[in-house]
Amino acid sequence: MDGFHVVGLGCSNPTPFETPGEYSEEELETRLHQFDGLKPMIAICHVPPHGTMLDRITNLRHAGSTAMRDFVRREQPRFFLLRAYP
Repeated sequence: MDGFHVVGLGCSNPTPFETPGEYSEEELETRLHQFDGLKPMIAICHVPPHGTMLDRITNLRHAGSTAMRDFVRREQPRFFLLRAYP
């Protein structure tokens, strides 16, 4: 799209909510590696990076993915969008 690689990942890491589509951090890491080196990138994902203000849940606990955090740090997408389910 206009010179950007648009990538997406709709699953999440294990959460306290036990929702469908939860994968281990290792599986998420494997899935995210398919986007390595795509520049410039727009990443649209469901799971937020761990340790950020985007991954806060009840009682301000972090529930995001360390694999996603590492991916964002490593690949530095130009835009990173979260897609929350209604």
